[in-house]
Amino acid sequence: MEKTRTKTIKNEKIQFKWLNVLKNILATLSLGISTALIGNFILQVFQNQFDFERAVSYMFFWETRLYFLGALVLFIIYMWLVSLIGNRWISSIGLLILILFFGIATQQKMIFRGEPLYPSDLSMIKEWRFLIQMVDMKIVIVALIGIGLAIGLCIFLVKKTKKNQTGNKILRWISRGVIFILTSMALVHISNFNQPGNQFKESFSPSAYWVPFSQQLNYENNGFIPGFLYNLKAPAVDKPGEYSDEHIEELVLKYKDKAEVVA
Repeated sequence: MEKTRTKTIKNEKIQFKWLNVLKNILATLSLGISTALIGNFILQVFQNQFDFERAVSYMFFWETRLYFLGALVLFIIYMWLVSLIGNRWISSIGLLILILFFGIATQQKMIFRGEPLYPSDLSMIKEWRFLIQMVDMKIVIVALIGIGLAIGLCIFLVKKTKKNQTGNKILRWISRGVIFILTSMALVHISNFNQPGNQFKESFSPSAYWVPFSQQLNYENNGFIPGFLYNLKAPAVDKPGEYSDEHIEELVLKYKDKAEVVA
């Protein structure tokens, strides 16, 4: 009787343990999906100078497919952060802070330059003192307060998570390692958006209207994330087999002579 009771209790503990694991997985995925969807909406709001109606139209009526594909990119970043940090709430807050940074930078650049944020602009981060002077001081103060609150919330969540953390540590580290590898591979593939045969670009292209001669139109037509990805590094043009200094000189002389004859 005692053995049967002990076995029942043990089975209940195992079931409770795996139920907790399942709940954690579902909570992590749910928070990530919510963060990605909200984050992509925030980017559209900033790009459109706080025009919420335009952002809602983009989300539900104009480019719904592109909106969800953009949210997928944010979700992959979120899962990468979860694997790295090991805390879903801190990962979500960190991603939202990053999104706000990109949103504010785009909104301010649209005001001063009439164009959105490009990947090449990120090299200006080393000139952060100069950039802060260009931004409206009210926005800087609000951003600093927000970052301070976010840091405080992260510290609170770290302490709370350590107290409530249960389950097999080895299993957690293995799962985080697997997620880190998979999401890192996905992010590398995304960073090669303009390489021939890129699967992410092929997923975007059926709904996207790419405009090679106007990157501002790319952002307006397709949204912030597709426009940003389209401006990532592209492959260089292949060097022609006959290309050389001597060949160029021959062409110059050839067409110079023809120009003189016409003249």
